[in-house]
Amino acid sequence: MYKILAKLSFGASNLHYLPSCHSTNEVAQNLVRTGSREGTVVITNDQFDGKGQTGNSWQAAPGQNLTFSLVLRPSFLDPNEQFFITMAVSLALKAVLEAYLPGEIKVKWPNDIYYKEKKIAGMLIENVLRGSSFEACIIGIGLNVNQDSFPELPRATSMKAVSGKRYELNSLLNELMVQIDQLYVMLKEDERQNLRDQYHEALLGRGKERQFKVGDKEITAVIQATDAAGRLIVWSPEQTYRFAHKEVEMLF
Repeated sequence: MYKILAKLSFGASNLHYLPSCHSTNEVAQNLVRTGSREGTVVITNDQFDGKGQTGNSWQAAPGQNLTFSLVLRPSFLDPNEQFFITMAVSLALKAVLEAYLPGEIKVKWPNDIYYKEKKIAGMLIENVLRGSSFEACIIGIGLNVNQDSFPELPRATSMKAVSGKRYELNSLLNELMVQIDQLYVMLKEDERQNLRDQYHEALLGRGKERQFKVGDKEITAVIQATDAAGRLIVWSPEQTYRFAHKEVEMLF
């Protein structure tokens, strides 16, 4: 059903299709342990125990969306630079969606993709380290494509819900792989400032006053950028904050 047709810098892609599985990231982790090469893709039509950030779940209707994991081996990066992978994949998703949908596609820090303040895609990146070097980077991606409704997720949407059109999943997979590959090559060629600038430009709410929940209190602040560790930098008249993931929640 799925085939990688695009020519990628990874070489010929090693694609594993599973009609259903608990988590493509966990399958990919097992493949990494057996030496699976860079560019390996694990994809399924029915992921029944998908993982999101920090223990959250990823819910997707069977056969309607893209749910897959990609194995990269970014040995050229230091582990403390891992947020560049998040930037690259976020921008790849943004580029593919912008080719099909009208209106703004934004990145809700750190790695959710939003269409008009509704979530349309997300990812979970899990790193495997060997000493002080990357052994592998496993990128789990969920893109809402043909699912019509999200009854338990009022802030979720899909490409079909936005446009009214159905999309061919394998074509979207190939387009996304091409975009990831191009941005990954930029990273290899040390165009990190370019990547960082594009990511900051894409941030949802950047440069505008927003309400945030920090612990038990709410603050009004302006998103400015992210730092080298991937923390969100927000400014208020009282102080400048730097938040790690889950330390702050943007209130819509």
